Amino acid sequence: MGICSAIIIDDQKEAIESLSKMIAHFFNEDIKIIGTFNSGEEAITFLSEKEPDLIFIDIEMPDLSGLETINLLPNNNKAKIIIISGNEKYAIEALKYNVYDYLLKPFSISDFKTFIKRINNENETNNSKNEHLKSNTIVIVCKTKTYFLEFPLINHIQSLASHSIIHLQNKEILIPKSLKYFEDILPQTLFFSPNRSHLVNLNFVKEIRKSEVNGVIMVLKDDSIIEMSKKKKANFMSQFKYKF
Repeated sequence: MGICSAIIIDDQKEAIESLSKMIAHFFNEDIKIIGTFNSGEEAITFLSEKEPDLIFIDIEMPDLSGLETINLLPNNNKAKIIIISGNEKYAIEALKYNVYDYLLKPFSISDFKTFIKRINNENETNNSKNEHLKSNTIVIVCKTKTYFLEFPLINHIQSLASHSIIHLQNKEILIPKSLKYFEDILPQTLFFSPNRSHLVNLNFVKEIRKSEVNGVIMVLKDDSIIEMSKKKKANFMSQFKYKF
């Protein structure tokens, strides 16, 4: 991943120095500290102009506590909030503030490595998704093959246990990946899941019609018929402003 910018908010100078040194010595390729603050007020002023990727913040501070500071962050704040506290009793309450992680002081280098690994894994996943969506091609890496499939060629995808069957215009491919994998990386504006077992390319839908027996069905251009569940019907109507 690229280097994450971060700030530290803690009323104890020793705690700031300790965390800053740990990052500088062991994680300087992952995190760059762009500001340290002894109070929430100072940090809020800074955050009105700067947007770090990470905010490390203590909870027990005079005047403005860590949680109160979080509550005052700009509405457009996208930084991951990491609580650093010597008291675990705030962990449950911190969940209400959508914090990213809770590091209990004193934490070790090993603890911090686990945190860094989590950040790295998430960024790699996000970067992978972005690469998939830069063009109209999806790259699927399997053990023995790598598939490069263009969106327009995918008719629909069908779940089969822990595998998925990709139905193309003139053939089918069995992929050892779940349907959820494809739901996460394919654009929702083009692909819709009418039930738990299918993901359909909307460009291949010939018609959507009511069925006296099953409610609503999708008829694809190859005349495949796929049922739409009641829940998915509501999602479809909401997403595409479509009425049955």
